Amino acid sequence: EECGFDGGDCLNDNDRLQTDYPNCLQVQYSAWYKNGVCHYQLNTEECGFDGGDCLSDNDRLQTDYPNCEQVQYSPWYNDDDCD
Repeated sequence: EECGFDGGDCLNDNDRLQTDYPNCLQVQYSAWYKNGVCHYQLNTEECGFDGGDCLSDNDRLQTDYPNCEQVQYSPWYNDDDCD
């Protein structure tokens, strides 16, 4: 916001995210919202689990580890990196 949403370049993305999920506070990541890739920054209930992009990752993690509470980081699960 302080930088004019990249001189206005991000206004459509911001509007779309805020319209779909008004309680999502991660507006700075709105360009990543609902783009087919799960981003942990938007993988919250308030952000619609990245507009649905994270649902399969979340399901996979919760199926394998039902007691795991770190669902937000499901994109990192079993990605060949120790995160």
